[in-house]
Amino acid sequence: MRINIGKLSLLLFLMHVTAFAQEKKPLDLQEVIHLAQTHSLEAKSSETKIEGKKLDYEASKNLLLPDAKLSGQYMMMNSPDVNLQIPTSSSGMSQIKSNQSLLGQASVSMPIYTGGKIKNSIAASQNALKMEEFSSLAVKDQLAQRGISLYINLYKAQQT
Repeated sequence: MRINIGKLSLLLFLMHVTAFAQEKKPLDLQEVIHLAQTHSLEAKSSETKIEGKKLDYEASKNLLLPDAKLSGQYMMMNSPDVNLQIPTSSSGMSQIKSNQSLLGQASVSMPIYTGGKIKNSIAASQNALKMEEFSSLAVKDQLAQRGISLYINLYKAQQT
């Protein structure tokens, strides 16, 4: 009787463990390749590098735009003592009080001829973007090959 209770408790324990086990999901080759190309650190790193090169390309295109600057100053004095004697059309001399000063400056500059530097920098950044995209494709191909070899090794292990 004691052995039957031990076997029953062992059976209940094993049923409890299998109830909370992870569900087995069969993977086919296409899923393995997709997971390797999208969820690996190398793939995410290459995507980040592509985004950086795209931003560099946009920044180099912005060099063609004009550069505008606007600056200003405003000063106010508490109680100035200014004695200006300016003749006016009416009665003789009058005093003018001034307690504010405003100064503003605006400038716009646009490159007319830079010897092709801007054009060449745009072309160089575009080529760097294309190079990074091709490098990303090569990395994804390597990841797919690595995923395929791991899938084949798993199949071999299951068969043995």
